[in-house]
Amino acid sequence: MKEERIKYLFECFLRDKISDEQKQELSAYILKGENDPEMAGLMEAYWLKLVATEDISEENAAVIFERIIGHSGKESARKEGRRIIFPWLRLAAAALVLGVVGIGVYKYLGQSSRPQETAGITKIEVPQQDIIAPETNKARLTTAAGRTIILDTAQLGILTGHAQKISGESIAYDGGNTAVELHTLTVPFGSKPIQLKLPDNTLVWLNVGSSITFPTAFPGDERKVTLSGEAYLEVAKVAGKKFMVYTERSVTEVLGTHFNVSSYANEASTKITLLEGRVQVSDPLGKGIKELVPGQQALVANQASGQGIGKLNNINVEEVMAWKHGVFQFEQADIKFIMRQIERWYNVEVVFEKDISAKFVGIIPRNVNVSKLLSMLEMTGHVHFKINGRTITVMP
Repeated sequence: MKEERIKYLFECFLRDKISDEQKQELSAYILKGENDPEMAGLMEAYWLKLVATEDISEENAAVIFERIIGHSGKESARKEGRRIIFPWLRLAAAALVLGVVGIGVYKYLGQSSRPQETAGITKIEVPQQDIIAPETNKARLTTAAGRTIILDTAQLGILTGHAQKISGESIAYDGGNTAVELHTLTVPFGSKPIQLKLPDNTLVWLNVGSSITFPTAFPGDERKVTLSGEAYLEVAKVAGKKFMVYTERSVTEVLGTHFNVSSYANEASTKITLLEGRVQVSDPLGKGIKELVPGQQALVANQASGQGIGKLNNINVEEVMAWKHGVFQFEQADIKFIMRQIERWYNVEVVFEKDISAKFVGIIPRNVNVSKLLSMLEMTGHVHFKINGRTITVMP
């Protein structure tokens, strides 16, 4: 009965005859991983039906299908005669919640900007002005002496002292420094994130619009870094040396763990989300201590409110870590929260004509041009956009 119901709702959606209540019901099915096999079958059947009516070779159809659903060839293996349901299927499936059928509507992936009808669904025309997703890492490393190194133009190998550029998106410190000085790594708007290996082998992934200040060696019994923006850390265990992350509003103490810190100045709260291990979160004065277990999140208001530190349980870790995995993921997110992420990623200015109360759910890859991302949001019918240079105007 459940499979028949999912099929019915899916077909209602394709015919554009789905009610708001039915769309919510379909969304609930989509966002449960247990329904991936049913969604996989429906989407593939729909895709094959479309291909049969189009002048497109079987080889090109396979390539387009794999690109749309984020499906790599090695993941298409079969086990016990049944297709393995790949993780990225949920990206394509969840796109339905935003009003986008990943198969069909965008099957030409921007190769044509002409509006076209596909099974009753209109492809939105791409604006003449567009902004591409970041293609390189524009991070910059600043030394204590004030020297600035731009990562995307630096050669692989030694950058300064014991720091090396490992790849276009990774630098590492080997821990051999005896003279301790402070370095700052900054990822500006419009850049890809970067991975940093600290001198103690702690790994840090630094999100766009963020910076981290750290010493070139960790003498003594404390490892201290200062963060602005967002980072995911996998802290190396070092006996007798606690690891401390300072932001403007919070202090996070760890002994060896995996966690995410989001502390953007234009967000309402600093959020510390624990994935593995144990952390303690307090304010800069050491007050309001909260201890977290995996799946919990501490919230510290970015403006002094006298409310101390809050704690949330059963956090959707996939949503928190979406930036690291190369996607935007929204779970009942308001448009202002979404547009702040778009501002940082595409390095644009956002202007709102009026307030919009709608909430959005969905998953969108970060490697698409901004016009395609905005088109996906527009297909909900709740919001419209105008691009002028690097300014995006948001309208109801």
